Amino acid sequence: LMNNIKNMLKRKGIPFNKYQLSKDSSRVFFFFNNKDIPNAIDVLKNSFGVHSLSPAIRTSNSLKNITERTIELAKEILEKDDSFALRVRRSGKHDYTSMEAAKIVGKAVIDHLSNHNLKVNLTHPKKEIFIEIRQDFSYIFSQIIKSKWGGLPIEPVKKILVMDVGRLNDLIAGFLLMRRGSEIYPVLFDITEDKALNNIWISNWKEVTDYIPFNQFRLRKVNLHNILKKLSSELSDIQYFCGICRLIRFDLLSRILTVSNFSFYGKIRAITDGASLSCSSICSDSINL
Repeated sequence: LMNNIKNMLKRKGIPFNKYQLSKDSSRVFFFFNNKDIPNAIDVLKNSFGVHSLSPAIRTSNSLKNITERTIELAKEILEKDDSFALRVRRSGKHDYTSMEAAKIVGKAVIDHLSNHNLKVNLTHPKKEIFIEIRQDFSYIFSQIIKSKWGGLPIEPVKKILVMDVGRLNDLIAGFLLMRRGSEIYPVLFDITEDKALNNIWISNWKEVTDYIPFNQFRLRKVNLHNILKKLSSELSDIQYFCGICRLIRFDLLSRILTVSNFSFYGKIRAITDGASLSCSSICSDSINL
């Protein structure tokens, strides 16, 4: 996951100072300059394996520093007559409990913002401030931003070839496999001479690249126009057209997997398409051969 995040940030030209994994492996911390945080959030929301993210202030575990940093954040987000709650979580050994920290910090916030007429509401607060006190540092934040897709981090060992004939469901099948942590290799079989449709087709796949952490992602296109024209002219029963076309595609894929120029395809152990998804389709595959 950390490598995927690093690669996506580098692809978008977003610098970060350092990164680290929490000791309990429940959090990944990336450190940015403040000006880069909005762009980083946009990238991280598209990273498979990230379920939520929070821009946070890091400080020491002393209650004095935690209180000062929390007051700074409270001044930014709390308005007059707001209700608020502190959500304090603690892991490791400290000289205070989570409840004690919440009482001390909460009282300090109310005292420093006495002109705001703030009220504590632990059940349905208008604003929340989260404090995570860990073994070495504490993290204070007010936002928990859900990622768009969640899922699992993409792993290079999970290589799957995606056969796309221009159906929306072929692309969706590939996208859902990425969400489950697979590294996909799309092969596009061009079966229509509609240029406008082809442009949309390629454009849709380019949208998918925003979710891919690797620079080597490529679309490979195979033109089937001549083969299908010959098949159409010689086939006596047209209802078998899509089924035979499908067999031709699988035959071509099996050959591609052995071509030396595409040696990395040899590591692929599965092929998929979107034939089982009920989306609009150019090719019906109505006859099962």
